[in-house]
Amino acid sequence: MEQPPQETPEHKAEKIIRGNVHTIDMQLRSLLSSESIGGNAGRVVIDGTRFNCGGANGFLNPATGEILIFENIQNVPLEIRKRGTEFTFRVAVDRKLNPFRIVSVYYDVETLPSVREIIDRTIAQWNQKQPPPDLIGFK
Repeated sequence: MEQPPQETPEHKAEKIIRGNVHTIDMQLRSLLSSESIGGNAGRVVIDGTRFNCGGANGFLNPATGEILIFENIQNVPLEIRKRGTEFTFRVAVDRKLNPFRIVSVYYDVETLPSVREIIDRTIAQWNQKQPPPDLIGFK
């Protein structure tokens, strides 16, 4: 009997990244709508325009880089808190509070280089597919 082909590391990484982008799409906007914007996350200048930022807290699998959940820690199930690594995306929002660019990531603990690469690639893919920000009223 013929064995199915082995999944390559790159194929596994792409699968995780696609899942992460989907998780961001499904959970990030909702989480940011309940956060204060421009507080601790501050502001960022992008292409000469200043945007407020929000912080989106999440947990990821420390071995693979798979994003498990975006949620404030008090609402994260205990099993995820025990097995996951906490991280925060700093996200620029437009005047309608639409998140449009993840500008940085902070990890709560030392994170494997392979996991950082997965998250960096996830951010790049998510940022690339976002529509331009609503700039009406911005200077």
